[in-house]
Amino acid sequence: MRSIRSEVLLVWRVICRLAGRQPAERRKIPHTIVFNSPELACLHEAGHAETALSVGARVVEVELYREIPRSYGRTRVERDNTQRRHIALGGFAVEYLLFRANRLVKQDGRPPTEKEFVDSAIDNASEDRVGYFGQDLVGTNGRWPKKLDEEFVKYSIDRAENSMNFGLVERIAVALLAAGKLDEDSIRRIADQDDPSIEEPRSIR
Repeated sequence: MRSIRSEVLLVWRVICRLAGRQPAERRKIPHTIVFNSPELACLHEAGHAETALSVGARVVEVELYREIPRSYGRTRVERDNTQRRHIALGGFAVEYLLFRANRLVKQDGRPPTEKEFVDSAIDNASEDRVGYFGQDLVGTNGRWPKKLDEEFVKYSIDRAENSMNFGLVERIAVALLAAGKLDEDSIRRIADQDDPSIEEPRSIR
């Protein structure tokens, strides 16, 4: 016998289908992601949240700020210093996967060059670099040392290619885009879902 919760969920899905809508858990982020968009901000923060969960840290809250010219987000976690370094890589890692799969475009609709992607993603990760290295190491010229940027990019790509659960990233991003803020319980429920319909972006380069 189905539980009351299952019956209610079934009725809600039928209503959504009749109304031409999808329940929140079945919505998806658009395939094409525009630089500085709310969608990219959600995916970036979801990368931090997914990484935090993967290393056993506690994700307290994720929030989206819809701003012009660039939307951004914040992910609050309780972690130790080792976890901090891993978590800082998650946002860039997601953006790298999107770039590799040809899903990123600039505001004019054209795909970015590799240099344009790295410049944009590094700019988006300004606070993440501080988190990774444990301090702000910007030079007198207003830039980080090239060697440190290269290290951050290298380990972010390693994170993307070796162990990132992009299905979970996209589920968190979908929920964040819809709600604007996710608390710890919401994130945990999303993480406990099993949705094989969302796969990691495939490289077509």
